[in-house]
Amino acid sequence: TSANADRGLRDLSWSALGGPRTYGEILPSSVARLLEELRLGSEDVFYDLGSGVGKVVLQVHLQSRVKRAAGIELEESRHRAAE
Repeated sequence: TSANADRGLRDLSWSALGGPRTYGEILPSSVARLLEELRLGSEDVFYDLGSGVGKVVLQVHLQSRVKRAAGIELEESRHRAAE
C-alpha cells in the first residue's frame, strides 16, 4: 500500500512519493504541434491535468474548435493565479 493511502491530499508526504512536486511547462509551439496531430473537433473536450496557470487550456480554446477546454490543478497558488 502507498505511504499516503489514508491521508488527505493536503497531508501527502511528498518525500514518500519520491520527492517534491515539480513544475514544467510545454512550449506554445509544442501545443500547436499537438493540436495539429490530435485534430480535435467541435465535439471534443480537452482536459489539461496539472494545468498550472492555464496557459495551455487558453491556447487550446483559442486555436482549436473544441467544445470545451478545462484545466485541473491541485497546487492552490497556481489554481488561484489561473482564476
